[in-house]
Amino acid sequence: MSAAAIALVLASALVHAVWNRRIHQPGDRVAAMALAYTVGGLMLMPAAVIDPPTGAGWFLAVSIAFQCAYQVLMIASYSRGDLSVTYPVARGVSPLLVVIGGTILLDETPDATTAVGIVVLTVGLFGLAAIASRSAQLDAVAFAVATGVAITGYTITDARAVRDVEPVGYFAVVAFCAGVVVLAGARIGRDRIRSALPVGAQVGAMQMIAYVMILFALERAQAGQVASLRQVSVVIGVLIAGEAARRRAFVASSLVAIGAILVAW
Repeated sequence: MSAAAIALVLASALVHAVWNRRIHQPGDRVAAMALAYTVGGLMLMPAAVIDPPTGAGWFLAVSIAFQCAYQVLMIASYSRGDLSVTYPVARGVSPLLVVIGGTILLDETPDATTAVGIVVLTVGLFGLAAIASRSAQLDAVAFAVATGVAITGYTITDARAVRDVEPVGYFAVVAFCAGVVVLAGARIGRDRIRSALPVGAQVGAMQMIAYVMILFALERAQAGQVASLRQVSVVIGVLIAGEAARRRAFVASSLVAIGAILVAW
């Protein structure tokens, strides 16, 4: 993996952690998150105009549904618990589910490295659950696990879709539509939009910057290497959260990141 690819992935991980910390802060999180998707989708929409994702209708519909669920579930977890607990749980559950799904549905057999990664990742997740239990945040962990399920859903869907369509335009349509659907479903009116727009625009810009950096990294390294190294974001998220259980959460989230890297490498 080249130094340029490593730098891009780590920079993307930092931006990802920062926007999650921003959306976790008090405020109209639902409106801000939906606006982030809408604004981010609009930023990338020229790519969809130049090379529209035609023929990906079902993938678009399924991905939009999972992205809507992701927004709602993530905000529910952030509203109930610390970033240093909910963020690493949501991000760590996804690679674990992918491996379990591959083992059960596709009859895949994990190799030794993957097996060790599963154990380390699971220990980290249970460590975060223990922190949540001591601080009455188990409901937040439940929503974070559900968020991880949504992440798994759109990750698998998008991975299949971009085999046939240009990824930036595809993602632009997904993001914009998912944002609009949540805005409409939550009946977010003009006053809430006007109030949440500054935060939504900031988060949307950071989401798209992080995504584009990953695309550039994928041009320079293997997808598995990029996906695994991105998990460093959970450790960064804990470090910048500045919350009470920082030391214990740092240890547990580090295990989650290491485990996810071993699983995906």
